[in-house]
Amino acid sequence: MDKRIEEFPSHIFKDLGHYVYRLIDPRTKKTFYVGKGQGNRVFKHMEDELKFASGAMDIDADVEVNGAKEIEDEQTAKMTQIREIRAAGMEVIHIIHRHGMDKDTAFQVEAALIDAYPGLSNAQGGHGSAVYGPMSAKQIKEKYECPKIEVKDITDKCLIIKVNQQTVSDKGTIYEAVRSAWRLSLDRAKKAEYVLAAIDGVIREVYHDACWTPIDGRIEFVKGETLVSEEIALRYCNHRLPDEYTKKGSANPCQYVNC
Repeated sequence: MDKRIEEFPSHIFKDLGHYVYRLIDPRTKKTFYVGKGQGNRVFKHMEDELKFASGAMDIDADVEVNGAKEIEDEQTAKMTQIREIRAAGMEVIHIIHRHGMDKDTAFQVEAALIDAYPGLSNAQGGHGSAVYGPMSAKQIKEKYECPKIEVKDITDKCLIIKVNQQTVSDKGTIYEAVRSAWRLSLDRAKKAEYVLAAIDGVIREVYHDACWTPIDGRIEFVKGETLVSEEIALRYCNHRLPDEYTKKGSANPCQYVNC
């Protein structure tokens, strides 16, 4: 039987370049985590799990995700699954899905894979998935036929919250999709006159008089009034977000404008 590979020899790092990988549960043959990296990054999760189990590592060590809650959720789910696999006398399957890429390309491939495998232990969706994630051909057509609003035309103090159509479908309505807890500054959020709900990069609803409540290190969008003036509705609704707010590689679903 072949010896289990625990690391790559350093002399192949240059050929590997930036790569995107999947961790697979051998019991179910299902992917439970997607990541990107260089060198021996793909193997570090197993090393981290052993350190965490022995108390030699904190739960948030070496994780490049903004927000303590996301770090904790991701690490706990991922390490629990790795521990269960080992307890069953098996080993995680490591798949290098694509290698030899530059960093920006790896970001895009990782994002596409995260969107393609629902139920992952990844704390966040793929980078840019709220704007460039999975859409039907009809949704793509509707999105790019919408006029684009320019930054100069957003004259009010606004908070943009970006989600994708799948989240809306899961929650039932656009309002419920954005009425959640977000990693935001309470002071800045309170300054926003309007909350713009952007679905797949298009502003679909506008709320005012938003109420916010701190919860577990985030602030929750508790409620907002949906009735706005016709002038405000025409100014924002059914307009594509400016390019400045849809940059690829951005994982932040919330952005302040003039706040």
